[in-house]
Amino acid sequence: MNLTLKQLIVFMSVIRHTNLSAAAEALHMTKGALSQNLAALEQQLGTRLFDRRHARLYVNQAGMNLIPLADELLTRAKYLEEKFSHSAAPPAIKVGCTKSIGSFLLPAMLSDFKREAGWLPEVITENIHAIHGLLNRFDIDIALLEGPVVDISQQSQLWMQDEMVVVASRSHPLAGESVVSYARLSQEKWILRETESASRHYFDNQLAMKLDNPQIAISLNSFDAILSSVHHQLGITFISRACLNNPFYGPHLVQLAVEDSFFRNLYIVYQKEKYLSPPIVEWVNFLKSQVSKD
Repeated sequence: MNLTLKQLIVFMSVIRHTNLSAAAEALHMTKGALSQNLAALEQQLGTRLFDRRHARLYVNQAGMNLIPLADELLTRAKYLEEKFSHSAAPPAIKVGCTKSIGSFLLPAMLSDFKREAGWLPEVITENIHAIHGLLNRFDIDIALLEGPVVDISQQSQLWMQDEMVVVASRSHPLAGESVVSYARLSQEKWILRETESASRHYFDNQLAMKLDNPQIAISLNSFDAILSSVHHQLGITFISRACLNNPFYGPHLVQLAVEDSFFRNLYIVYQKEKYLSPPIVEWVNFLKSQVSKD
């Protein structure tokens, strides 16, 4: 059997794109060359890896079994190139995270990590459902997410806690109150993330349960848009306390003291069958070290 890294690269590209044309374009190959490599791989393994339906490819069980093995071989090969390359190319790993973590928690940590390690991971920010999809396709190496993992193919480690707070403009009438009651908060208009986001899910299942028919004025998929809207007094929001450290919005916002405190758990998540290369382990160990600094 003479499997090649090129065949495995083709296989993983088809996994990500589910059709030959898109996979070939991503690899700067012709569709014919890609098809030949995929057919050669299936022939050498003696099994089909995909079911073909209506010009699209759907990975079958044999293909699912190959994904973590192909990912490990390609990850190890990439690490060997990085380790012994005379050009001293930096490690290349992909980290997925939700927009809340990517907007408010990661920037300072990335700065510290670059200072310590001399390189940076590639960071992809999406909503929590999209990040789980990237994990399952091995498009990213690890993820930083809110909430417990329910996918049995994924492994999670408790990372840290993130305090969620009610935030308003500094000129908001409630800004000077010592404690704002839930009855008073129920009269306010809320500016929140879209329903598919982890932040919105936490609001709906924690704070909203204490309010009387909360008024959702605007749902946005950008924290910049949310904080700008709050600054212009279009409403108040429920957001990570770390947003107050933002040098652009922090000076214009204030945390409203409410009757309870809200903390959500953040997790480091990866596929159970994922090979954790030395650069991935270095990044994970750094993330864990940041908790002890708080």
